[in-house]
Amino acid sequence: MSSYDSDSEIPKKKKGVTNIEKYKHVVIKTSKIKGLPHLNHKGKRVAGRQTGVSCRCPLKCFEKMSEDDMDSLIERINSFRTKNEQDIYLQGMIELFVPKDTSKRTEDQTKTKPKTISCKYFVDIGTERKKVCKSAFVSLHGITVKRCRRLAELKKQNKIPQDLRGKAKGSRSNVIPGEYCIKIHEFIDNLD
Repeated sequence: MSSYDSDSEIPKKKKGVTNIEKYKHVVIKTSKIKGLPHLNHKGKRVAGRQTGVSCRCPLKCFEKMSEDDMDSLIERINSFRTKNEQDIYLQGMIELFVPKDTSKRTEDQTKTKPKTISCKYFVDIGTERKKVCKSAFVSLHGITVKRCRRLAELKKQNKIPQDLRGKAKGSRSNVIPGEYCIKIHEFIDNLD
């Protein structure tokens, strides 16, 4: 009787048992959420989530914190189980305010509307909340500018962010409609 070594042998799939956690799209999705390096759907290597480049703003955002503080922000984002949880946390770090309109505009200069609502960005370092610029917020959390913009727009609309990937219905869905499945089965049965 040999002992089972889980590292050297992969157990065979039993009939009727699905290993959903080993599906390619599930592995990619969980790797993105956890910030781990992985291969994307095209087979290209994607680096893990990490702190981006330093900002060059007058606030000197990166000088306010140590390397350990920056690493803890990335760890905090990676600790969430779903993208929805990450987005809700990040949206909580964005505050809205009404900017002061200090410029005197003439009718010719009012072609563009002044901002009605702007955003302030914060990071939690230990028990302290520090104000940072938008580019530092993006870099420190290892996210994209597009994701940050989306979260700010949803906050302005008073909406909670939801991950809608893979939940499309109709023509955009990957699921084959039931009537097509029935026709396929009928066709296969007629071949016999």
